[in-house]
Amino acid sequence: LDFTTLGTGTIKTLTLATANGDTTQGSSAPITVENLRVTHRAGQITLNAANAIDVLAVRAETGADDANATLEFTNSKGFTVGDVLGTAGIDTTGYQSDVDSGSIILRATSGNLVIAEAVEASGASGNTRRIGRDITLTASAGSITVNDGVQILAVGGEARTSNTAGTTGGDITLTAGGTLVLGVEAEIRSDGSSAGGSSARADGGAAGAISLTGQSVTLNEAILSSVGGDAALYNATSTSTPTDGGDGGVLTINATAGTVTMNAASIDLRGGESTQSGTGINLLRGDSGLGGTLILSDVFVVGPGETTITTGDDTRRGNTIQFNSSVVGTGDLVLNAGINHEVNNGLSGLVQGTRLLNGGDITLNSTLNTSGNLDVETVRDLEFVGAVGNSTAPASLSVRSANDVTFDSTVRSSGDLTFETLDDLWFKNTVGASDARVRHIRIDSADNVTTNGIYANSFVQVDNGSTGTTTLNGIVSINGASPTDTLIGASIANDAIVLGTGNSFSASGTGGVRLYTQATDLTIEDATDFTLTGTGGLA
Repeated sequence: LDFTTLGTGTIKTLTLATANGDTTQGSSAPITVENLRVTHRAGQITLNAANAIDVLAVRAETGADDANATLEFTNSKGFTVGDVLGTAGIDTTGYQSDVDSGSIILRATSGNLVIAEAVEASGASGNTRRIGRDITLTASAGSITVNDGVQILAVGGEARTSNTAGTTGGDITLTAGGTLVLGVEAEIRSDGSSAGGSSARADGGAAGAISLTGQSVTLNEAILSSVGGDAALYNATSTSTPTDGGDGGVLTINATAGTVTMNAASIDLRGGESTQSGTGINLLRGDSGLGGTLILSDVFVVGPGETTITTGDDTRRGNTIQFNSSVVGTGDLVLNAGINHEVNNGLSGLVQGTRLLNGGDITLNSTLNTSGNLDVETVRDLEFVGAVGNSTAPASLSVRSANDVTFDSTVRSSGDLTFETLDDLWFKNTVGASDARVRHIRIDSADNVTTNGIYANSFVQVDNGSTGTTTLNGIVSINGASPTDTLIGASIANDAIVLGTGNSFSASGTGGVRLYTQATDLTIEDATDFTLTGTGGLA
């Protein structure tokens, strides 16, 4: 059949239907029709000539136990993955349980690629493990748009037999020569699946990676999920082998000539949990999966709404979140990279013990200039290398549950700075300015705190059992009162307090100054130059 004759006259829609076997085409036989539908079972589809179609839809059980099976399609112009005669999108999921899915490769060598219907290469559920297959979408010289609410899925299939490990998700790669845009509630998932069966003792499956590349990349309330599958341990005994959750996937986003913009996007790269059920040794478990990483090297724009990026949490190991260029915008940003935590192995007697599961680090290697809120929920170490708010001050900045938090440069905020449950907090430069004061600073349980100049309405540090030293270098200038205690402008409580080099401590507002050491002395290192004043009283 010479495909070049199709579509030049009255034929507008072509259906290729194959019950068994492969579908291929030669380089001299391109398909030229408006709409192409492919329905296929048990074989490979390879259509790589210079095809010229407008809309493509495929239902192809390409896998059929062939691990190398693929759907591969090339078009010489832009096209849309849409609905053709009731077949919507691209689906290579196995046609029955225990049948593999096929990977998907779509290319537009020129023009734009629009994903208007779902693209799926997820593993089928069944009695044996069926993995999610890879999805690769490329518009070499054009843009890629994933329409509102459209899904791209390469999820590991659920295993139904007990003691069957979870399956891996496939890798999902979108590469555009132009812009790449994910619409409102567009969803990309490469999750691993959980261990199978009602009485399983098995590991969770690892998630696949997600890679997004375009001249600029925009996520409009989009959802990216690359979460590892949960492990299961049923009716554990003292000789049971702990089971581990699957690792989360790595997310890579590259803007080749512009910015990465997230407007209320949600990114979840957590590893799977390790759980125990049934009777037996309570809490005997393995490790949670290691969260995936996100490293952005391009300018990151936080658009309207709240964007969340999660690689770990209070119970699962996290991993690195890193911004190598400036972070700007008007929206709120929530970061969660997991915190170091201990897990009890559930055993008793001499073999009882715990394991330390690590969180991830968050690093901002350039400036942060957003007018929204920055909320870091859990993290191992947090470092701001560049200035915070040197041109646009964040509305507030809060950090909960962290090891060490370091600000290498100046910090500005139009609202509050809040820190809860830290190891060490170090401000290497000034916080606020005489003409741009931070509203309120509150530190609730931190060991060692070091500052090098504070300008704020109020400054309160609560000990809450922390053991360390608070060192105040440079000017501490307070001109208001705490929002929770109008009698206090500055209240510092720790095991030890050192008023360091060049320190002058003043509270010129209605609130007073209270310095309280619980274990050792209050030390003034530079008694000659030190001044302490407070119109609201000193204590």
